[in-house]
Amino acid sequence: MSIEKDIAIHGLRGVKSVLSYITDEDHDGGKTDVQSYLASNFGIYDIDHMTAEEAALLKNGTVGISDLLSYAENIEKTAFTLDGDQTLLVSGVGCPADSAALAFQFSRENYYDLKGKAALVEPVYMDKETGEVKTKQSIECYHVIQSFPAIDGLDPRLVHRAGIEYAKRAFPGHKCVVTTHMNTEHLHNHIVVCAYHESEPRKFLMNMTTRREIRHINDQISYEFGLPILLDSDLNHNSTISYTEWEARRSGDLWKDRYRNDIRNIARISHNWDEFVTIMRQAGYQVNDERKYVTYRFLKPDPNDTRDFRKVRDKTLGVEFMRDALAREYDWNSERNEPTHHVKRKARDEKPDLSVSRYSPTGRRRSDLELLFLFAIKNIQFFKDWFFDKAGLERSPDNPVYLPYQKRLTLMQHAAFAVQELGLDNKDQLKVRLDQAGAKLSHVRKELENIETNLEYMQIIANKIRTVKAVSTETEGISSDMASLRLHEPTEEQLYTCVAREMPMKPRIKQQLHIKLEDNPQWKLKYDFSHVSHLLAQDIIAFLDGKNPVKPDCLITLDEFKQKRLVAKYEAIAIKKDQHLKEKHSSTPITSAMRKKLEFLKDTEGLDIDIDRLSMYDGMRVIGYFENRVNHYGNDQSYILSSQRERLEDLLIRKGMKIARNTRFVLKSEYDQLIDYLETGKGRLPDLLKPDAPIRESDRIQLAELLEIKGESCVIPLDELTQLDGQKLMTYLLTNDTVPDVLKKRAEIDPEKQKDIDFANDLFVRPPQERRVLDRYRNVLNDLIEHGIDPDKLDEILAQEKALLVTRDMLKAQEKDLSKEYRDLKRVETSLELANTPEFTHGPLFTKEELEPTETVEICEEKEQELEAPQEVMPTSQPISKGKELWDGLDEMLSSM
Repeated sequence: MSIEKDIAIHGLRGVKSVLSYITDEDHDGGKTDVQSYLASNFGIYDIDHMTAEEAALLKNGTVGISDLLSYAENIEKTAFTLDGDQTLLVSGVGCPADSAALAFQFSRENYYDLKGKAALVEPVYMDKETGEVKTKQSIECYHVIQSFPAIDGLDPRLVHRAGIEYAKRAFPGHKCVVTTHMNTEHLHNHIVVCAYHESEPRKFLMNMTTRREIRHINDQISYEFGLPILLDSDLNHNSTISYTEWEARRSGDLWKDRYRNDIRNIARISHNWDEFVTIMRQAGYQVNDERKYVTYRFLKPDPNDTRDFRKVRDKTLGVEFMRDALAREYDWNSERNEPTHHVKRKARDEKPDLSVSRYSPTGRRRSDLELLFLFAIKNIQFFKDWFFDKAGLERSPDNPVYLPYQKRLTLMQHAAFAVQELGLDNKDQLKVRLDQAGAKLSHVRKELENIETNLEYMQIIANKIRTVKAVSTETEGISSDMASLRLHEPTEEQLYTCVAREMPMKPRIKQQLHIKLEDNPQWKLKYDFSHVSHLLAQDIIAFLDGKNPVKPDCLITLDEFKQKRLVAKYEAIAIKKDQHLKEKHSSTPITSAMRKKLEFLKDTEGLDIDIDRLSMYDGMRVIGYFENRVNHYGNDQSYILSSQRERLEDLLIRKGMKIARNTRFVLKSEYDQLIDYLETGKGRLPDLLKPDAPIRESDRIQLAELLEIKGESCVIPLDELTQLDGQKLMTYLLTNDTVPDVLKKRAEIDPEKQKDIDFANDLFVRPPQERRVLDRYRNVLNDLIEHGIDPDKLDEILAQEKALLVTRDMLKAQEKDLSKEYRDLKRVETSLELANTPEFTHGPLFTKEELEPTETVEICEEKEQELEAPQEVMPTSQPISKGKELWDGLDEMLSSM
């Protein structure tokens, strides 16, 4: 994409006009094709709830209500329907889109409040030509047009997102309105940028430096969004123009183009600068050539003429309209060998015969297209270089109109041969053949692209398989089997990562996958985009489009995705808590109480640990692991009986004590400890007798999520738990299945690493040569397994590679033939357009009013009766052969004309 134009908007009227224009682009007189997208910050402006300042601005006419709601009133013209839903591609950056004019005005008022009221005075200057004192309105905003190439399948929503991202990066701190239009053959964004910073006393200045900077930002966004970067060959070509001129071009009031046409036409008939100035003045122009630049101004003969004609310099019209450029183009400093009007008179006096026979000398009936090209050849042969424009060829060397005689003649001759060779009779047949060839070529190229993408990955795997087979021959005679190699077992995530590393997604596929997932929110990726290969992305897109009924494994439902995120969330919480505990107590020795518990656990559980080497962190983790193996609040627990509850409540009243939980939810496992303490007053104070507050709402929500994830339950309603209960249940749910590091066996820490250790131990007893061979063999097999390849199916994959190579070669041959056919048909179409262009067949200086040759086609009636050919046009043509016969046919054809 590229920045096609940036236009400075002067005055508040221009702001309202351009905002109204970009949100209702219907200037072509027909129904607009603008697609729109409803942004999150878009909404109808609520007039009933305006502030006093907003109401005052509206009342004073600063911003009209019709301008504020112009988009809402024209929503039927700009609405786009997709699958029954209407969306609008209109967004505001830093302000609501529908009240952008008011938001821009607030930034303007804030600027002058910070800058000082003296800045409100508009600059005054004197016109050097007329001596008039004029005022220049300040620039209120800039209108930037961001254009995209005409690419099939380019999603307007992606274009709109690129425009929003560009507005944020290129104009930070400035309010913007971004709209996406499709009224031309290429998508483009209109971005209106408020010139005033929303919080600082400064304005945005559009100059060559800032223009280069924002175009560099545009190129960066193009790369990030997977869009092509269009390079501007000349920065001045896209330089800023005034909004008045831009509005005039849009509305059709092209007064500068009238100046250019008059200058061009008068320069063509002039022989020197003085003659040019004289004719221009006779035509009603005021020409001032006393300064460095020539100034033109059209003097209206009728005072009632309302057309806009202004004074303009030749440089403003274009460098080709400056004095020296006109002299070079029209050769004012040298004598012409034969003036154009003499050539026209000569051509008129010769009265050329430009008829063409329907039949060739051999009796072959010529088709309509062939007759048309033969007629063009006759015109080119007659006029030759009489109307040749050397200056035009130097200015536009790629324009076929300015080609010399021989090249134009050769172009038409080749077109006439191509019509015979392709068997084309008329224009309709040419159009049908061209559409068919284009459709076939597009289909074959798409299939070829898919085949080459699959083949690229298949060849990577095939090369690995060939390496495995080469190494396996070296293992012959060595006693070993697959089990002794202890091959790895990669996880699903590792498989996806390995394949994606070999074949990452291309930008176009990545862009399509992103859009498809947004359009189908019920599906999510199990892993992030870095785990998705190009081939897997194609399968996902085909499934989401309904073309593939098989769901890829990496695609999960929205509920599964939420569950996965919850699991990851609480795994991170458990790791964070464990890390905090480790940092706090890893260097502290265990206490005597912990030692007693650990010695008891060592005797009862048979732990193989050295208690003296444990830190307080290790001791807390070991004790907590054995104490928290049972969910004390699970379904296997039950409440106390009513008689037990009465006894407990009676004891609590007599002792003047309270428990932190309702007695209805006291568990039997807690009852005995409570009764024993209340009756004897000995032992550790039960947790329920400690002062405690009810569980916090955030803890209750986390416990509910954890219980669902772990598949556990809590017999006590979560609302009835205390904070201490919640902490105990949370600790159990987070750590009940986590074995402390000091209790883990070596294989449990890293099973794959243990396989490597065991394999190394097996190799240690073998000779050095066998060690190297087996180690290499195991490495190449593990490499294949990491790509998801079964070592028992290597030959099948090599056969698939051969089949893909055969299919690829066949498609390439088809593409070559179809490309040639399409290219030939396209050349015929282009030549047909040129054959109907008088400037090409007669010359670029040819004027139709001077010479109108009679376009006739001679019908050879005697030959037609002799061959019994029908008089109606278009029997089947007889294409001639290629090579020497083709050139012989040319001589024959030209001799019969």
